Amino acid sequence: MSVVAGRVSEVFAYRRSRVTVTLPDGSAAVETGYDGLTACLPLPLWPRWSPTTHYLPYR
Repeated sequence: MSVVAGRVSEVFAYRRSRVTVTLPDGSAAVETGYDGLTACLPLPLWPRWSPTTHYLPYR
């Protein structure tokens, strides 16, 4: 239901992304994905400076 309500955001950086879903009770479910060996390289504070996409509610 949270996805349908539009409480989803995604942060992108080089070879990594983080999806945050805010649940109805206010808690957040966070999943971070990495791709390839270069994702092992450190990117300090990447969720702060990376572009963020806030998805709209499904209609």
